[in-house]
Amino acid sequence: MYLSALKVQNFRQFGAESNGLVIEFNKGITALVGENDVGKSSVIDALRFVLQTRDGEYVRLQPEDFHIPGEGPQASQITIVAKFADLSVADQGALSEYVTFKGGDAVVYVHWTARRLSDDVLARRWVDIVVRSGHSGGGPSIDTNVRQLLAAAYLRPLRDATREMSPGRGSRLSQVLKHFPSIKDGSGFDVNQPLANPESLSLAGLAGYLRHLVNMHPGVASAQDSVNENYLSHLSLEGDELHGRINFVEGSSEPARLRQILERMELSLLDQGSREARGEYGLGSNNLLFMACELLLLGKEPDGLPLLLIEEPEAHLHPQRQLRLMDFLTVAATPRPSSSTVTRPMEIDQREEISLQWNEGSTAPSALSSDDGGSTADEVGQEDQTRPVQVILTTHSPNLSSKIALDNLVLLHDRKAYSLGREHTKLDEGDYRFLARFLDVTKANLFFARGLLVVEGDAETILLPALAKLLGRDLTRHGVSLVNVGGVGLRRYARILQRANPAKGVLNIPVACLSDMDVMPDCAPQILGLVENDDDPKWVAGRRKWRANRDFGADDETRLQRLTEWRNSRKANDEQNVQTFVAERWTLEYDLAFSGMALELLVAARLAAHDDAIHAARETHDRVIERAITEYEGLVSSGISAEEISSTIYALFHRKVASKAITAQYLVDILEQRFQRLGVSLERLEERLPGYLVEAIYYVTSRIEITPNQHQPSEQQTQRQMP
Repeated sequence: MYLSALKVQNFRQFGAESNGLVIEFNKGITALVGENDVGKSSVIDALRFVLQTRDGEYVRLQPEDFHIPGEGPQASQITIVAKFADLSVADQGALSEYVTFKGGDAVVYVHWTARRLSDDVLARRWVDIVVRSGHSGGGPSIDTNVRQLLAAAYLRPLRDATREMSPGRGSRLSQVLKHFPSIKDGSGFDVNQPLANPESLSLAGLAGYLRHLVNMHPGVASAQDSVNENYLSHLSLEGDELHGRINFVEGSSEPARLRQILERMELSLLDQGSREARGEYGLGSNNLLFMACELLLLGKEPDGLPLLLIEEPEAHLHPQRQLRLMDFLTVAATPRPSSSTVTRPMEIDQREEISLQWNEGSTAPSALSSDDGGSTADEVGQEDQTRPVQVILTTHSPNLSSKIALDNLVLLHDRKAYSLGREHTKLDEGDYRFLARFLDVTKANLFFARGLLVVEGDAETILLPALAKLLGRDLTRHGVSLVNVGGVGLRRYARILQRANPAKGVLNIPVACLSDMDVMPDCAPQILGLVENDDDPKWVAGRRKWRANRDFGADDETRLQRLTEWRNSRKANDEQNVQTFVAERWTLEYDLAFSGMALELLVAARLAAHDDAIHAARETHDRVIERAITEYEGLVSSGISAEEISSTIYALFHRKVASKAITAQYLVDILEQRFQRLGVSLERLEERLPGYLVEAIYYVTSRIEITPNQHQPSEQQTQRQMP
């Protein structure tokens, strides 16, 4: 059994009917991603209300939890519905009273409703909460015992892992340990029977043996005699003697004695070299211990819902540990037989080991580590969890988001949940395989953006943020992420944010893909050395990868039509809020030169070509700039066309004379007025830039207005139904 879906109405930012939230979860891991204030924490809190949590913390409903719409009165009723699917025979038996059959499958709905009775939060009963079963909440009320069976483990974002792992009444560690079979192994202690081997006793038996030893200790006997002879004997009446006994107190039953022992134990880290307690432990390491403890508890318990809710698991963890944690959670969420032999799922650090300790500080035999500092495969296989754990987490970490399979991500945006699973996006099977390999941490920031620029190379990555800032459209200020796909997969990344069924709503995020036209002017092949002259056989179409204008027709009308078709083919995947902006002519560098930046680009290219010499003080910026200006003036005075000048400048990149990326950085310096001799008028900057760059920048930095046929549901979809 697992939590398969959640429906939220009138809770915080989620409104009623079509403005409510419906979200689907995976059996294993589901990660909620998105920018701040989109409702990730609200989803977790909604689950805490409808399911309750294992720590028994009471979550108090607040007046502001009732949705406040933009217009109209505040909502008076909150509805949260959780759906459980894939019920086993045992689940159906335990929950038989609440099972609903939908399409032949047995499911359970938990329908939680809070109705506001008064505006006075201090009133004895200002809100009425009802928990019932059934798809529409018309089934039997769900009793307390069943709700405890469905309770989830919850790790808050700013969790105190040290306190949670410390000894105390009802500690999390004691709950974990009691589910290990070997904890209860052994016999009890009988004071009337000789004891040859204390190690044969169970933990409860050891407690009885300790009680016997304490009671027989001479110091205890001396204190007891002193109380009786020096005090109580003087306070007794004739015939009514007072006698006392100092006794080691323990539970009245074996389970109680065992619980008392387990509640005295703590989980902490030891230095692997010295095997001594380290004293102060890092927040990250303690958080890993805490998460491991919770997963062990969920995996070992025979009953209850194995569901773990984690807010911001990346808290206090450096990037490598974040990735290690994600591996660990993936293993915990993967089914495997209890008898299997598995490798140790998580390491805290080379210098550390996990150890169980008594709260007095004496070291007990480690249950989670061996003498050499690591568990053997057989030990872990025998004592490790035997059932998979469902994990629902929220994260702001691109590092974690890049590690989680795309199918397991749910993007929250504009108070809606958008699953990135295969049936929900425009991505095909090949796209998912490609993105599994290439969607790294530098690209995963797309999940947290208000706008997205997808580019093909390093030059665009360096240049576009500077251009946007100079145009008054700072990308950072507008929450725009820039993803460099390295020349491949441009449209694959864009399709992540395209919905398979737009009728159910589209992502209101502008996505701009920047693409080269990849059609040379007719003069370029000879300038680049691709052909000797117009009669060169290399000009024959079909024998080369490159294209020139003459390949698209002999007359101007035909050529224009075919070039338009060529450009439109690069926009074939444009739909919803994804638009492709294609260079007007050839490539970024050529178009920059042709549109009015020829001098600046040539100077930047020459500076890039002499970059090492400049840093070694063999050249100066001024000397390189002076020669580049003279070179440009010579090109202009030679009478060649603008196409030939731009192609000549582009040849510096084609022949690897200058790096495109370093040139882009020098061009940024020029545009930002670092070199006074080349000051660029910001008033005319937009006129001198390629139009497709300016259009793309304005598009991704403009908030998209929702049109009636774009984001609003149809009449049939007004009520957002559970899947």
